[in-house]
Amino acid sequence: MWSRLQGSNGNFIRRGNRPSDHRPVIFRAVISALLAFSSLGFSKEISHEKSEVTIEEINTSIKRGVDFLIADQNPNGSWGSATRTKGLNIYAPLPGAHHAFRAGASGLALTGLIDAADSRPEAIAAIDKAGKWAAAELPKLRRADQTTTYNIWGHAYGLRAISRLFSREKEPAKKAVWARLGQEQVDLLNRYAEVNGGWGYLDVFDDLTTQNLLASRHHLPRRRSC
Repeated sequence: MWSRLQGSNGNFIRRGNRPSDHRPVIFRAVISALLAFSSLGFSKEISHEKSEVTIEEINTSIKRGVDFLIADQNPNGSWGSATRTKGLNIYAPLPGAHHAFRAGASGLALTGLIDAADSRPEAIAAIDKAGKWAAAELPKLRRADQTTTYNIWGHAYGLRAISRLFSREKEPAKKAVWARLGQEQVDLLNRYAEVNGGWGYLDVFDDLTTQNLLASRHHLPRRRSC
């Protein structure tokens, strides 16, 4: 048994038959073994030459991404939902916040589908369905209230998708429709621009969002001034 006595200097003194404590030795042995194994794996990783990625592998990866977007698309042509928050609740006034996030997610997904240049019928059908959703819903997008600017994401990524739809369209009449819808988004962005210029959710994102918008605007025809 162990007993603890307090000495004259105030420190505790352990008395009794103390078995030898091998924990420090075992701890050092475990650490040494872990370091040996990690250095062995590290040396193998360095000595192993990674083969170059082939065009076939890249195309397979792109196709896998397209397949995911097609499978994950909502029946109405959009992407995203408010049902999978991963336990993280954010300030999102209804219904404008949900409309904004869905418009932003849909714009990103639609842009990715178009840029993938997948000619399969199911990919073309997904693009057409998403385009119809964007044409019907993006003109309705507004901020939820004066405390939030989530709609900027929807306008920004929606405009990027519209610029792709405009570029791929061959029929002049339909091309004019996408130009008009894109100009509507530009007008809305002008309405919701920050007082110091540009757009963003927080200051750290201002340049990123503004550059994205300018790049998207570049693909649309310029409106003639009177």
